[in-house]
Amino acid sequence: MAKRLFLHIGAMKSGTSYLQALCTENRDRLEQAGVRWVRASEEERSAAMDRFLRSGEVDPKAKLITRRMRRTSRGWDGDLFLSMELLGPRGPGFQQRLVAAAGADEVHLIVSARDLARVIPSRWQTTTRNGGTWTWPEYVRSVCVDDAEENPAAHGFWRQQDVAQMLRSWSTVTEPRGMHLVTVPASSSDRGILWRRFAQVLGIDPEGYREPDDVWANTSLSATAAEVMRRVNTRVDDLELPHYRQAFKSGLATMVYGGLEHNEPRLQIPASYRPWVEQRSRRMIDELQELEVEVVGDLYELLPGRPDPAAVDSAEVSDAELLETAVDGLAGLGRLTGTTRLEYRALQHRYAVLEREQAKIAEDRTRLARENAELRKQRDLARRRLREAGSKPSIAQRTRRIARRSRVARWCVRRLRTVRSRIDQPR
Repeated sequence: MAKRLFLHIGAMKSGTSYLQALCTENRDRLEQAGVRWVRASEEERSAAMDRFLRSGEVDPKAKLITRRMRRTSRGWDGDLFLSMELLGPRGPGFQQRLVAAAGADEVHLIVSARDLARVIPSRWQTTTRNGGTWTWPEYVRSVCVDDAEENPAAHGFWRQQDVAQMLRSWSTVTEPRGMHLVTVPASSSDRGILWRRFAQVLGIDPEGYREPDDVWANTSLSATAAEVMRRVNTRVDDLELPHYRQAFKSGLATMVYGGLEHNEPRLQIPASYRPWVEQRSRRMIDELQELEVEVVGDLYELLPGRPDPAAVDSAEVSDAELLETAVDGLAGLGRLTGTTRLEYRALQHRYAVLEREQAKIAEDRTRLARENAELRKQRDLARRRLREAGSKPSIAQRTRRIARRSRVARWCVRRLRTVRSRIDQPR
C-alpha cells in the first residue's frame, strides 16, 4: 500500500507539459527517491485534450486512469505521483474512485497556477491549434466576464483556470494540510524553478534530474501564426479529428510555426482588459488565502506583470504580416511534406525488401518442414528396426546357447558310452 498519493490536477497552461515530460524522462530516478510516477500515455492525454478543447467534455478516459493507478500502486509501499491537468473539473464520484484505486494512507492535492495575463493568450492560441475559430477579440471578450456560464469559451476556460474552485471541489478527499499551490514563475525565469518547487512538495531532492527533450511540442504560437491557424481552421472544419491533428496540429502548428516563436511578436492582453484581469487575479489570490493552502512560490506571482513592449495586444495584424507568416507556413509544410514523402518511399522500399525476405523465410520454413518430416520418418524407421532387432537373440547369445547345448550333448554321449560299456562287460 502506498504511503502518500500526490495528485497534480491542474491548471492548464501552468507548466504541466514540462513537468510531465520531466517525470516521464526521470521515472527511474523518481522511483529511487521513493516516488512512483503514474504515467498517462501521450495518446490518452492528447485524445482527452482534443475532446475538451473541441467540445468542452472533460473525460480523460477515467476508467483507464483508475485502472492504471490500481496497477501502478500494486505492491508499492512508497509514494505515488499523478499529473493530469484535466482532472481538476472532475466530480466527487471520480475523485473517490481514483483515490480508492491508489489505496494510499495520505492524499495530497497539487494545483499549479500562472498569472491570467499570460494564460488567456496562451489558451486562445491553444484553441487555434486545436480547430478553434474564435478571433482573439471574441475570445478575450468572452473570457473576461464575471458570469462564465453565458458562453462556451468562458465556461471551458474557467473550469480549468479557477484554481480555488478546483481545490474546494477536491477538498473532500484530503485534509487542509494536504492541499498545495505551486505558482509558476515569470516566463523569463529558469524553468527549473518550477521543478524545484514541485520537488519541495514531493519531499525529494530536485538535483540530478535530466531536462526533457520533447517539450517543444507544446510551444506557444506567435500572434500572426495563431491568426493564420484560426483562418485555416475555418476552411478545414469538416476534417476528421485524426486527420486534422496529423496535418495541422502536429504539422503546421507544431513542426512549422512552433519554430517561429522567437522570431515574431507574441500576443498579450489588450490594454482595455488589463484592469479586469488584475481585479480577477486579486480576487483569486484572496480566495486562495482563505483556503489556507500551502503556497510554494509566491501568490503575488499570479498578478499580471508589466506589459511586454515587444508583444502585440491584438490579433488584427496587417495583411502583409499575415501573408508573410502564411508563406512561411506553406514553405514549411512543403518541406515537411517532401521529407515525409521521401521517408514514406524509403519505408515502402524497406517494406518491399522485408516482404521479399519474409517470403524467402516462408519458403525456407516450408522446405525445412519437409526435410524435418522426412528425417522424422527415417528416425521412426530406425527406431522400429532397433526394436525389432532387440527382440531377437544376438549372435553372442546364440553362440553361448549352442555351446551350452554342445556341452550337454557331449556329456550325454559320454554317459551313454559308460552305460553301454557296463552292459557289454561279461558277468
